[in-house]
Amino acid sequence: MRYLICLIILSIAPLANAQAPVEPAKPGKPHALFARDAGIWDCQVKMYHKGPKAPPTISKGVESVELVSDGLYARSTFTFNDRGRRFEGHSLVGYDPRSKEYVGVWVDNYTTIPSQTRGVYDETKKTLTVHSTAVDGEGNELQTRQVTRYIDDFTKTLEIALIVEVNKRKIRIKLTEVIAKKRQE
Repeated sequence: MRYLICLIILSIAPLANAQAPVEPAKPGKPHALFARDAGIWDCQVKMYHKGPKAPPTISKGVESVELVSDGLYARSTFTFNDRGRRFEGHSLVGYDPRSKEYVGVWVDNYTTIPSQTRGVYDETKKTLTVHSTAVDGEGNELQTRQVTRYIDDFTKTLEIALIVEVNKRKIRIKLTEVIAKKRQE
């Protein structure tokens, strides 16, 4: 009898756990930012290798952004020449409805440690502000702030700053400025 009861329970258990097919997630209003970014962007890159008051190194770069996973995520590749060395970086960004933040990961050929990013979009200012912790070549953690401003549908700027603490005050040191123009294809 126990054997029969166990057999009945085992045959009914999968039915109790069966669920209706899950509807695929659909992009919402926060994902419109990804659609806006999709395309190829020609960039002017200013790097402040000697500090924000010294003249920057200026070069040209290209960012390619594509929608993936039915528009729920944006995947980008960014390349430019940094003082004779080719820089290549990649990001995958999504929107977390629980925290109401844009979250992502950044990897590049200057470090072997991925950076996690978190940020918010201010619709009235057309500005995405993202914070991350990067790790330099010696293993030091560096706090960064990245601000992307959408000027119009075909122009955006990016400013990356290092956040450091001096005399118990956090200050920002500008590292990079990018002006990007979207190709109209």
